[in-house]
Amino acid sequence: MNQWQPITLKELGSLLVCETGSPSRLIERLVKDRLVDKVADPKDGRYVLLQLTETGTQKVQAIRQIEEQVHDDLSKLFSDEELSLVNNTLEKMLSCFSVAEALIHRKFMKPRGEGAPHSLSNIPSELP
Repeated sequence: MNQWQPITLKELGSLLVCETGSPSRLIERLVKDRLVDKVADPKDGRYVLLQLTETGTQKVQAIRQIEEQVHDDLSKLFSDEELSLVNNTLEKMLSCFSVAEALIHRKFMKPRGEGAPHSLSNIPSELP
């Protein structure tokens, strides 16, 4: 959410991999935990925009540090060739499921030609 904020609930839903209706419940929990604020959309008062609070932004920074450590640990355990093999295998698996649409929207996968499986882009060591 950090990368796309402020964002509408509908836009956020297109980025998530969850059941229909789940984004509302997830956001309500994040608001309750003071990680996300709902603010009026200045372009259209009927809508609200979601944005991270200061606490939410701090959590994002902590998560990024953990992700960076995981990537460092993986690169110590596996060669580039082994990581590439895992990536290609996951690419084939994920392309068969609806999760591919959200991953494409988040730019973690590249769409392929019609009917062909999707392709995972190179996920950076620092995720957005």
